[in-house]
Amino acid sequence: MRDLATDADKRKLFANLADYLSLLVSEVERIIAARKTDAP
Repeated sequence: MRDLATDADKRKLFANLADYLSLLVSEVERIIAARKTDAP
Protein backbone atom coordinates (compact mmCIF):
# COMPACT_ATOMS: atom_id res chain seq x y z
CA MET A 1 0.00 0.00 0.00
CA ARG A 2 2.81 2.36 0.85
CA ASP A 3 4.19 2.09 -2.66
CA LEU A 4 0.78 2.82 -4.17
CA ALA A 5 0.31 6.07 -2.25
CA THR A 6 1.20 9.08 -4.36
CA ASP A 7 1.19 11.72 -1.63
CA ALA A 8 4.45 11.94 0.35
CA ASP A 9 2.60 12.30 3.65
CA LYS A 10 0.50 9.22 2.94
CA ARG A 11 3.62 7.25 1.97
CA LYS A 12 5.18 8.17 5.30
CA LEU A 13 1.97 7.30 7.17
CA PHE A 14 1.78 3.87 5.56
CA ALA A 15 5.49 3.26 6.18
CA ASN A 16 5.04 4.12 9.86
CA LEU A 17 1.97 1.92 10.06
CA ALA A 18 3.88 -0.98 8.50
CA ASP A 19 6.70 -0.52 11.02
CA TYR A 20 4.23 -0.47 13.91
CA LEU A 21 2.38 -3.55 12.70
CA SER A 22 5.66 -5.44 12.23
CA LEU A 23 6.64 -4.61 15.78
CA LEU A 24 3.21 -5.66 17.05
CA VAL A 25 3.44 -8.99 15.24
CA SER A 26 6.92 -9.60 16.65
CA GLU A 27 5.70 -8.94 20.18
CA VAL A 28 2.69 -11.24 19.79
CA GLU A 29 4.93 -14.01 18.40
CA ARG A 30 7.35 -13.53 21.30
CA ILE A 31 4.56 -13.78 23.86
CA ILE A 32 3.10 -16.89 22.23
CA ALA A 33 6.53 -18.54 22.16
CA ALA A 34 7.09 -17.67 25.83
CA ARG A 35 3.75 -19.16 26.82
CA LYS A 36 4.52 -22.38 24.96
CA THR A 37 7.77 -22.81 26.90
CA ASP A 38 6.03 -22.02 30.20
CA ALA A 39 3.23 -24.52 29.66
CA PRO A 40 3.56 -27.88 31.45
